[in-house]
Amino acid sequence: MRKRNLTIWVMLVIMLLPVFLPCAKGELYYKPIGLGTPLGGSFSKANAINNTGQIVGMDRMPAGIGHAFLYEDGAMKDLGTLGLGPFPNSTIAYAINDNGQIVGANVGETTTIFIYENGEMRAFAKGASAKAINNSGTIVGTSGGKAVIIEEWNIVDLGIGIGTGSTAEAAAINNSGLITGTVSLGSTHQGFLYDNGNVTYFGLSLGQYTYPYGINDSGQIVGSCDGAPFLYENGVMVDLGLQGNAWAINNSGQIVGSGPNGAYLYEDGIVTDLGILPGYSYSSALAINDNGWIVGYAIDNYGSCEAVLWKPIPEPTTLLLLGLGAVMLRKRRSS
Repeated sequence: MRKRNLTIWVMLVIMLLPVFLPCAKGELYYKPIGLGTPLGGSFSKANAINNTGQIVGMDRMPAGIGHAFLYEDGAMKDLGTLGLGPFPNSTIAYAINDNGQIVGANVGETTTIFIYENGEMRAFAKGASAKAINNSGTIVGTSGGKAVIIEEWNIVDLGIGIGTGSTAEAAAINNSGLITGTVSLGSTHQGFLYDNGNVTYFGLSLGQYTYPYGINDSGQIVGSCDGAPFLYENGVMVDLGLQGNAWAINNSGQIVGSGPNGAYLYEDGIVTDLGILPGYSYSSALAINDNGWIVGYAIDNYGSCEAVLWKPIPEPTTLLLLGLGAVMLRKRRSS
């Protein structure tokens, strides 16, 4: 009798799989988690997440002074400021690598790049903006209208340009050292890919205003062109058929961004609405790690903003199979 019951359960699973399996491909389920505003203000924003789940961004105090934060193990840590000069300082953390090195900007009397590592914040270069750091510790950004690599107090011009008067900025770098960003000339902006001194310009095939924002280790690049997200790979720009911005791409090719309806995940042509944190009216997804964890922010109609983490949760198919598997295992043990 017990063996017969077990057989019935197995047959039930087989019969139900065709009903639920269409959900198994592409339909991911995410739960937005608010990270709070522990400094007492009404504004926090998560800018980046690494593959160990560490999150960085900025939390603003009631007086309007912002402090960079590190969120890990369920707690947000205030990273403070460099404390340069007599004026109040604000700090913003823009990026973190898998070694826990954090880069950002300290804004006071002058703007100074900082790096935070081993529990200490220290100054890097002045008059520049750091946008990204890879696992080798290479920092890229912009300075004086040029796309640059930032090495301590030394700023190295990448030599990006398409004519007299053009400006450029580096937006992202992968772990192979490939760098992407934007170069402008007059009224047009196009993307570039920098590979060890060799520069490829994206051209104007999709539009006049191209802004790359993210690159993964395979060299896939995402961004926005004339208000539409794109994917650039193998020398070709592809319109994703959406509106808004694509901000980041992980090594699985999952893309996150923000559109008219808020934060989204794009994978294999399927768009998943990530939802909005309760009490807010709009959300934006800015970064994704290789585990599929996504960070960004939620904002309301009055300007209050809260950092958000979206974590994937098991799909209904997975939950069904786990539940039936547990029942079958229990019956087998009792037989």
